[in-house]
Amino acid sequence: MTTIIRFSILATLVLCCASTFAQTVEPLGSFDIKSSLPPNYAADRIAVRAFAANNSGLYFLLDVNPQHPPIAKMLILHTDSAGARQKLILLPPTGLGLHGVEKRQFGEIHVDGSGNVYLSQWKLRPDTPENSFAVYNLNGNKTNVTALGPKESISTFCLNNDKVFYIDGTPVFRPTLASIRGLSTKQDSVAQWEAYGPPRIRSLTSSKLVVLEMIDCRLQIIDLSSGGRTPVSLATIPEVMKGIAAQHPDEYGRHTEQTKYVARSVVVNDIVTTTNGDIFLNVMGHHISQGAVIVRLNKDGNFLRSSRYKLPSFNDLKTEDYPDGQMNSEWIGVSDTHLFVQGDGKVAKFPL
Repeated sequence: MTTIIRFSILATLVLCCASTFAQTVEPLGSFDIKSSLPPNYAADRIAVRAFAANNSGLYFLLDVNPQHPPIAKMLILHTDSAGARQKLILLPPTGLGLHGVEKRQFGEIHVDGSGNVYLSQWKLRPDTPENSFAVYNLNGNKTNVTALGPKESISTFCLNNDKVFYIDGTPVFRPTLASIRGLSTKQDSVAQWEAYGPPRIRSLTSSKLVVLEMIDCRLQIIDLSSGGRTPVSLATIPEVMKGIAAQHPDEYGRHTEQTKYVARSVVVNDIVTTTNGDIFLNVMGHHISQGAVIVRLNKDGNFLRSSRYKLPSFNDLKTEDYPDGQMNSEWIGVSDTHLFVQGDGKVAKFPL
């Protein structure tokens, strides 16, 4: 009798986990980002440092020849959803620092409704970093630079109603006080809490923001009008649970007094939101041969579904260890009609 009960419970769990997956989603198309660059970049090595998508297309922050500082360049590439180049912005160099490392570092990119590109950056100075936001218009001209105070840092930022909100602080692999601030109003913190690991902040609705705590597998939904904060645990979602078990087999991703200050793997590495407030999460810990595992939640953080997105293969990614040559999933983006997966310098396009 005990055996039958245990088998029934196990079968129920398996069926519940299996039922959360919709049918594997096939790509509508894919492209190599290098094919979107002019011919003079054909022999160059590129690294994608940031990625954003909206209804006007795809935007990439590219590091060209990152291993060779004397000829390295930073570019903003704008393409349509199929990879056709729309605009290429060459970012001005700021000189090289110690050991040939550029004095300027870049964070994220976001695009407003008018096509203006917002870029977070900081310059490494002997005494303290200089943090700022730069804005480039459709013609590639820098239209605005807003510098932050010397004690402020930009961990992550987003646009909400074309206003910039950012997390002041760099909570990386240790508990740190994270503060959300509004740039245009220079207001005090919208919300504060102790965060662990690198966060991602995104616009959720016209009056709400959402923050992903990548290592703790938790969301914070922030009400801009009241400053209220609602935590949402992701650890009960089957696909996230599997990712936690794969990344942290001994402790299943939970902190203890012995491990909370130890560097740990990221389980959910990216978050994007749709115009109606749905949340998409890119979950790590699943083999790429099974496709990218992406979880969809509603604006309140309630689970909607999980899907596997079949990742296309590319000849230049085929190796002895990975003969199929499938691209990885590093970042995701959405428009009103499509979901995009970016990885290994490639992009795959899927129906939303």
